[in-house]
Amino acid sequence: MASFTGVLRSNAQARMKAVDAEGHMVPMLCMDIELDGVLHNRLQAEQPFAADAHHACEAAAHRYRKGTRVTVHAPIASLRMLAPNTTHIHVHQPENATA
Repeated sequence: MASFTGVLRSNAQARMKAVDAEGHMVPMLCMDIELDGVLHNRLQAEQPFAADAHHACEAAAHRYRKGTRVTVHAPIASLRMLAPNTTHIHVHQPENATA
């Protein structure tokens, strides 16, 4: 489990999001967090709720306001990375390829 601590950059939001290939939708609590540390990286945290828990998700979203300091926990296997300012992409040739 990974833990991240920082400050909410905006109010949390309750959204609907597909959680599988079949398109099943569930309420999702979404947060944009500026992480502690020298680089102040951003983290977009999403907490799924049960399909019938719309009101609970909305209530949670109203509790988390811009400027609130939070710690979120997420399974390492579900983490994704995004490099929005990529400056170069290098193609690697297979070792058995002929030049």
